[in-house]
This record gives sequence, C-alpha cells and structure tokens, in this order.
Amino acid sequence: MAKYAFFSIPAHGHVLPTLPLVTELVSRGGQVTYYMKDEYKDSIEAAGADVRDFPLFVSVMPGEKEKRALGDLIDSLRAEQTDCIIYDFFFIWGSLLARALQIPAINVRGTYANNRHFSMRHIYYHRSHIWSNPDSEHATTYFNIDAIYAQFARVSEILNVPVPVPADPFDVFSANDALNIYMIPRMFQPYADTFDERHVFVGSSISSRPGIADFPFEALDERPLLYIALGTLFNNRADIFKTCIKAFGQSGWQVVLSRGRRSAPFALGPVPANFLVVNYAPQLEVLARASIFISHGGMNSTVESIMAGVPTIFIPQISEQAINAENAEKFGLGIALNPETVTADQLRDAVERITNNRAYYEENIQRMRGIIQNEGGYKRAVDAILSMQGNRSFVTSR
Repeated sequence: MAKYAFFSIPAHGHVLPTLPLVTELVSRGGQVTYYMKDEYKDSIEAAGADVRDFPLFVSVMPGEKEKRALGDLIDSLRAEQTDCIIYDFFFIWGSLLARALQIPAINVRGTYANNRHFSMRHIYYHRSHIWSNPDSEHATTYFNIDAIYAQFARVSEILNVPVPVPADPFDVFSANDALNIYMIPRMFQPYADTFDERHVFVGSSISSRPGIADFPFEALDERPLLYIALGTLFNNRADIFKTCIKAFGQSGWQVVLSRGRRSAPFALGPVPANFLVVNYAPQLEVLARASIFISHGGMNSTVESIMAGVPTIFIPQISEQAINAENAEKFGLGIALNPETVTADQLRDAVERITNNRAYYEENIQRMRGIIQNEGGYKRAVDAILSMQGNRSFVTSR
C-alpha cells in the first residue's frame, strides 16, 4: 500500500481541488495523511484521509520553535514510511521535505504552470486590458515575495537541503518535480507546448462535496437565479457587493450573494427582498441552479462555472484572475469588468448582453466543457501518479 502525505495552505481554493485526488487515491488502495489546520478536518476526512493538525509557518521567519516542529515533522513522515509527498504549489516547502526524505515529490496546482516562458512574475505583473493596476492593496497584503523567498531559503537551511539560488525569487513557485499536475484546461495555459511530459494538464478536479447544512435551499424559488461570489481571500469588497445590490435589487432576479466567511465584517446596508445574503454558499449546488454567475474569476470558480454550464461576469481582484477573465472572454465564456470602476449600469448591461445572446455563450461553454472532460480530471491525475510510481527511473525532486 502506497503512503502519501498531502500538504496545502489553509484556503478553500487550494484545499478543495486536492480532495478528489485524495478520494481517488484511497479508492485505489492508497493511504493518505493530510497535514492541515483543523478547520478543514471534516472535509478532508470525508475525502478519506487521516488529518494531522499542522501549524503553517508563513507570516514569520522560522525560529527555534519552527525548527523543532520541522524536525518532528520529518521524523513523523519517516516513521510513517511515507512513499511520496503531494503538495499544493503555494506550500513551497513541499519539495524541500521530499528532498530531505529522499522520496518523490508531486506538485499539484489549480492554476497556471510556470517555467522561464511564463512564471509567477509574469502573472503577478501582468498588465491587463481590464484594468491598469490589478495588484492593489486588496492583493499585496497576502503576497510578499521577498519574505516568502527568505522563508524558503531558511527552511532549506534547517532541513539541510541545498537548493540552487533562483535567478528570480518568484521561481520558488516554479515546480519542476517528478510529476506536476495542473487542474486547469490546457487551452488556458500560455506557452503550453514548452512543458515536458512531467507536466500533466487534467482540466479540472471537481467532485461532489459535503453540503452546507444551514444553507436555505428552501428559499430558492422558480425565478432565474443570479449567483454572486468573490471567493475566499480577496472578498472584502463591500463596494462591489453594494454595486451588485444597486444593480439587481427589486429586479426579476433571485440573487444569492455570498460574502465569504473569511471576510471582515462590513455593512451592506438594506438588503432587498430578492437577495439572499450568506457568509458561504455550497457553490457547486448553487451553480447547478444559476443562470448567470458574477465572480472574482478564481481558477476554481472559472472551471466550476464552465462545468455547470453557467456564463460568468468576471470582476477580478488580482492579476491571475484577470488572466482567467481574459481567457474566458477570448473563448466566449463570459464578460469581464473593471473592479475599480464597475457600475450598476455596467452590471445590468452585462447581464442583458448574456441574456440576449444566451445561445452564443451556451455553445462556447459546452464546447469548453467537452474539452475539459476529455482531459480526464482527477482520475487522469491519479493515473499519472500511479504511473510515476511504477516508473523506477523517476527523479526525486528538483
């Protein structure tokens, strides 16, 4: 029985795409231990993994306490005879742990592949036609590349795992492991032909998830449903939510507005009777009922809307989401709007354009959904993992 250790960061957009892989690996006889904060324990255990509460050392440089914790972690992984580490790309220490244990590392990500042609630097500094300065205070609070690289170097030192000094600090996100799995459509990937056979694009990683028991499904009726959500990280945008309320309050739409349960409390003012405002919505189930989705354009949400057959109005919050929105517009999957200047009139106009051209959007979405389905999803990802294990010539890590 192969034993896998999973690592990710505590964010829904990073944890959720890994859960179908966990379930599929377990169904094929694997044993999975997932290192993650307790708040995700129920979802991870439902997927079939054992959960180890794991303190994530992101915001500060590792000191003596973290050094001891890393030593304990290595001892635990070694005692459990871990065969392989599978890690989300934002958990940048995954390859270091694998090198310390001399076992293979597998990198998974629900976003773009990186190499010298298209790196995290290209994403971060992308200049979008949607708006001119995407990485505003809404995003930079979460991303300090100098601190991240300094921490990577410190963990490398603690684990006694020398790594080449990258030409660019952003290269800590450029996985080049034994296997690299991307849960995105290959058509979305810039310079896709520059990635070798170790880089596998599987289109999506979506399966049914445990529902939210207190979501009021009984409140949904026969009116056309408009679903609004700005994700779980960059959703503290009362201004955008208020614009949506102004645009669609007292309209013929029934509106589900998900504020995001990680967002700081903020006042939305009077909520119209046709709005259902929640802190978190079971997105797959709501999309199954929705006619139009207003979204930040995270890759998970973008792919989930395609698979649900729902046209999307994109209001991106960071440059990566702007790239997603640009791709979606290019393929005729939705409409992108500038988050800094979006108005109620623009939102109403976008909804009207989609409604009046429904057949055009549905045809394009169905075409893209077929392409994604043919890429194999999480089952193909697990096929690639098992194939790698059967190939004794695999390299251990970067």
